[in-house]
Amino acid sequence: MTVRAPAAVGMRLEEVDTPALILDLEAFCQKPLAQYSVTDIGHDPFSRAEVFSDSQALNVFGEQLSRQPGNGSYSNKQGTFCLEGLNCLGFVPGFDALQQPCVYVVYKTEPDRWLWYHQALEIVQETLEFVLANPSPDYLLHWSS
Repeated sequence: MTVRAPAAVGMRLEEVDTPALILDLEAFCQKPLAQYSVTDIGHDPFSRAEVFSDSQALNVFGEQLSRQPGNGSYSNKQGTFCLEGLNCLGFVPGFDALQQPCVYVVYKTEPDRWLWYHQALEIVQETLEFVLANPSPDYLLHWSS
């Protein structure tokens, strides 16, 4: 599920409907698809990687594994790595938010995956309420994903 807050596209703070976003997330969490999540992997225009075969890709992975054994998930100029494992169930070609080709990777997620998002939306809602109740110089709320 992708939660895209309207503020990300320049809406005024008083126009952001976080209660509706919270309700949408709660409804999504009741669906069977809530046990899955999606990430996308596309070409990194800043990468200088020259990988042309599966054996070269395996060597790049081996280099990352030797540097960061079992140390979470991350991306760098060499690629995207999930060193603790990722239970991938689907690979769907498509386009990312910048309209660049990518592959969407569907994977099984932890049962409490969406709790973090719920808590984050509640924090955003409390922040918005505070900012709107306390007149002051212009505030800018930025939520980086």
